Amino acid sequence: MKKTFCIFFSLIIIIYSVFGLNARAYVPAFEIKSKAVYLVNTDTDSVVYAKNENEKLYPASLTKIMTAIIVLERCPDKLDEEVTASKTALDELYGTGSSISGIIPGEILTVRQLLYCMLIPSGNDASVVLADYVSKGNSAEFIQMMNDKALELGLTNTHFTNSHGLHDPDHYTTAKDVYVMSKYAMNLPLFPEIVCETRYSIPKTNKKEKTTLVNKNLLMDSVFGRADGYYVSELNYQVKGIKTGTTDEAGYCLSSLATINGYTYMCVAMGAPSVDANNKTVKINGSFTDTRDLYKWVFPNFYKETVVSAKEPLCDIAVNLSWEVDKLQLNPDRDFTALLPKDAQNPKQDIKIEFKIPKSIDAPIKKGQVIGKADLMLAGEVIGEVDLIASESVEKSQVLSFLDRLNAIVSSPWFIIVAAFLVLSIIAYVVYAIIHNKKRNNFKKVKTYRKF
Repeated sequence: MKKTFCIFFSLIIIIYSVFGLNARAYVPAFEIKSKAVYLVNTDTDSVVYAKNENEKLYPASLTKIMTAIIVLERCPDKLDEEVTASKTALDELYGTGSSISGIIPGEILTVRQLLYCMLIPSGNDASVVLADYVSKGNSAEFIQMMNDKALELGLTNTHFTNSHGLHDPDHYTTAKDVYVMSKYAMNLPLFPEIVCETRYSIPKTNKKEKTTLVNKNLLMDSVFGRADGYYVSELNYQVKGIKTGTTDEAGYCLSSLATINGYTYMCVAMGAPSVDANNKTVKINGSFTDTRDLYKWVFPNFYKETVVSAKEPLCDIAVNLSWEVDKLQLNPDRDFTALLPKDAQNPKQDIKIEFKIPKSIDAPIKKGQVIGKADLMLAGEVIGEVDLIASESVEKSQVLSFLDRLNAIVSSPWFIIVAAFLVLSIIAYVVYAIIHNKKRNNFKKVKTYRKF
């Protein structure tokens, strides 16, 4: 049997002065105020920092990300359709004192304008009007759409009870789930265009004069964001949306995106304290400061590196039933780029590759055929997976194939049993023949002796 030879990279665990050993959760050198954080490089899908990312928390207005997803997918060709704001829908918010965009009962706005009202100033009024419109007055049906979509996206730790995010004990999600729905929403038409606006004007309607909407994400705002230090000039012209959220129970929450020099990160921060032990408002928005500080930390400290190339073989595998090829080289099906810390001495050399391939493979083999997989690991964590494909085609030898089938027949248990039975039968027959001949010879001797 031919043995498979694979090229394994040695695993060297480096103790970093700043970063922890877990490749998924490097530890920045500053305090994180939020209860849960999930920071991901979206270019490589690498989790750079994670804190309580699977803990169920109240999302507040991050809920509106899912509301927008439902509206955009249910009404892709109705964005400019006019909607009359229902008093019944708006009455759902009566007495809540919640965030609104100033919609008046009977006001006529387009679906597009309502989405801007919901996502930029975080208008709960726009949320209930949109939910009422999409569900034709059945808000419970709209909530079911939200929960069905959550399951479709794999958000197993998420449950919605309303379209806006006002507190409900059974209305919850996680930082990781918010990341998934945020990333999904940013790939929908119109959504990224809306959430990246700092200001948006709605012309005069049938109920009021022109309105200017102001984005609540102060990391994006060079005017209102400077006073508290949220806006950082070298970063924030590239910070985009995505959604803010605040209630006393949820605390300060923010999902955002930042891009600099071809590097893109998405950060979800949830549960930064919004009220103190005396129930007084905490003025510093911890979700803003955490996100700002994480972006300032991550951009200069990590870089992308191509770990494996589709043009370079990773290992080889023994080939059966071929005269020409004894071993076949396996290449990754694609280039794989990983996010690596700059402070590591030789981070690329610390990548370990674990191969998942058979000991050998029978010809014929087609070039590009998937033979197995390889897990790429850093510090014990899987950072990616690639398929291993045949680097060339291999023809099957008919002679070797016949001999192999013959060998398979000869080696089969039934053949061995039958062959053993035949051998034993022959041996038994030979023994019987010897004994029988001996008796016969003895009988002849006795008969001859009696004649004399």
